[in-house]
Amino acid sequence: MSGKMCLATVHFVSLLVTIQNAQVFSQQMLLVRTIVPDSTVAKDYMEILEFPEIQGIIFMHTVANSVQHEGGRRLYSRLRNMVKDIRKASIIFHNEFQKYAYTARNPGESLHSWQSRSTYNGAAWFFNHLAGQKPIVMITDNQEFIEEYSNKTLNVFVLTMQAYLTTFWPDLKAAHELYESLAASLQDTKHRGKDYLGYLPVDMLEDGIKSGRFIQGCIMVNKYNAQQEAFISREG
Repeated sequence: MSGKMCLATVHFVSLLVTIQNAQVFSQQMLLVRTIVPDSTVAKDYMEILEFPEIQGIIFMHTVANSVQHEGGRRLYSRLRNMVKDIRKASIIFHNEFQKYAYTARNPGESLHSWQSRSTYNGAAWFFNHLAGQKPIVMITDNQEFIEEYSNKTLNVFVLTMQAYLTTFWPDLKAAHELYESLAASLQDTKHRGKDYLGYLPVDMLEDGIKSGRFIQGCIMVNKYNAQQEAFISREG
């Protein structure tokens, strides 16, 4: 009997701690500026999201899943580490398993378009879940999406990463400099053709490696079948 009472006490204390942690987290969410990055922003600007000053990040399950399968294991681990860090006051919200936040993919809709809609609908649901007590900012670099959704829900704002930093972190110089570097790297990669055009600047290479877009390692080419067979041995 005594053993059962001790076990019940342990379960009760564990439940009480869980409830208290949830209450503390809810209070944190109301104190910090809440942002919701879309899948592209989470992959391209992860290093900016990791700044200790930027807190209250809601990663939709749609976004976390995209980072895991398209960004790679290392990038996904960095996302998970942000969620585990209580100082970041950030979470993964399983929007695809919440009845009123779930967004079905339309026939013929591209994966990227569905991910953006799913992320926005999750952000709008979370805004209502918090009883409209604070605005929520969705961050995307999709200009067409911004034009369509920026005025759809009052106090659910849709901004680019640059606009977010300019509006809310005008004095966070390091974040602005990093954004300019990452944006230039992304733009250069976008316009780069199939032909080799030369090395990227060292700072862009380092930023790309840190964010998970570039892979650092040695390429091993089969000297007997150099045109078709090679692999990369990753470092670290």
